[in-house]
Amino acid sequence: MTTNRCSDAEIQRMLAEDGQIAELGIEIFCNDDAVVLRGDVQSDERRDAIAAAVSGHFPGLAVHNDICVLPAHAPTAPEAL
Repeated sequence: MTTNRCSDAEIQRMLAEDGQIAELGIEIFCNDDAVVLRGDVQSDERRDAIAAAVSGHFPGLAVHNDICVLPAHAPTAPEAL
């Protein structure tokens, strides 16, 4: 049995508690030498900041950034209730 150097929950918590990131919607998959990040954010800068934070917190891990950028758009019509 191998021991992971990080855990999915540890990275989730780090991203949620980081004052610059405060991100809850990223899926994290860890193994012994890499972490995969998946989810959607609103900008390239946010995607890159998340990957940089994980890399900085776990410098020995390869970070595979599969986060997609889905920019938010203003509504084009009023919402009908």
